[in-house]
Amino acid sequence: MSKKFVLGLLFIFATTFTSQIWSQESIYATYYANKFHNKKTSSGERYLKSAYTCAHKTLPFGTYLLVKNPDNGKEVIVKVNDRMARRTKSQLDLSYAAADDLGLIRVGSKRLEVSILDATALALKRNELLVSND
Repeated sequence: MSKKFVLGLLFIFATTFTSQIWSQESIYATYYANKFHNKKTSSGERYLKSAYTCAHKTLPFGTYLLVKNPDNGKEVIVKVNDRMARRTKSQLDLSYAAADDLGLIRVGSKRLEVSILDATALALKRNELLVSND
């Protein structure tokens, strides 16, 4: 077998069977004020305070994020459906429901751990969160 062929197989194996959670980082997050409830977002969807959505400065609409509060270990999955002003200090603006589940409401803003999820990791993490919340 050629070296290129073996490297190609290793690449396919690595991308198929490895963790599908990408770019974990700690970012500064806030949450939407109640006055935005039912208003249109940049993606055209309506912001619903009971939905698990967020605004981000650059990530594509429809990107799913795993957001974790390192202080209490709570996690939520949110979908990017809005944009934030580039000049804001915060890097993520969470829906009220997501912020409430993470314990962010009382403090207003804080650093949270955020990871981008692909389709495989999204399905696995949703199932894991459903089981742990029962």
